[in-house]
Amino acid sequence: MGGELAVLQMAEVSTRVASLLAQPHRLEINVRHQPEPLIYFPDVELGVDKAFVTELKNGCRLSAVAGKLASDTVHSSRCLRLVLEVKMPDDPRLNDSDYEQKIRLAGKIYSKLGIHFMVIEASNHFSKQEVARFRQISLDRHTGLDFRDFDLLRQFSRLFGRECSYGDLVETLGGGPSGRAKVAAFQVRRYLSIDLEREISDATRIVIGR
Repeated sequence: MGGELAVLQMAEVSTRVASLLAQPHRLEINVRHQPEPLIYFPDVELGVDKAFVTELKNGCRLSAVAGKLASDTVHSSRCLRLVLEVKMPDDPRLNDSDYEQKIRLAGKIYSKLGIHFMVIEASNHFSKQEVARFRQISLDRHTGLDFRDFDLLRQFSRLFGRECSYGDLVETLGGGPSGRAKVAAFQVRRYLSIDLEREISDATRIVIGR
């Protein structure tokens, strides 16, 4: 719950993530002198832009990378494949040498296939409070958006520019819970990007997509 699910919730909301799959495939690794192949099911596969991968590999926390304001979105056809293995502090496999060998071999195979692979420790990459920030947006992901909502978003962008505050856009889309739900739905569907590196307030920055 606090590992793979948390990553999926952040990925679903992040404008920088174009696609996501939980346990996307089964990897069979044939090892010499072993009668049966090693079987590996990765936790999560994401379709992300190059900068997303670079920032993670440079030591940035996943919550910060996923929550970063995105001025432009990358189409899924031009995204990189990123496979994540999420470790929890109480994972019984942490001191299992066979498991560690399987992870190392999986990493080598993914590298040869041009797929980026990382093992991340949940406690180092996100907190419960940070995940809750994304979950707050995710709860409204199925909010209906009609042609009038899209017209309001386009008109607002033409009049005031692509960058605005969360509070102003909420009011433009009807205000109150309805306006907040519509902003959240636009975020999940990648029509805009909310700065989710900090708690959301009326002053939170938003960039509207082109």
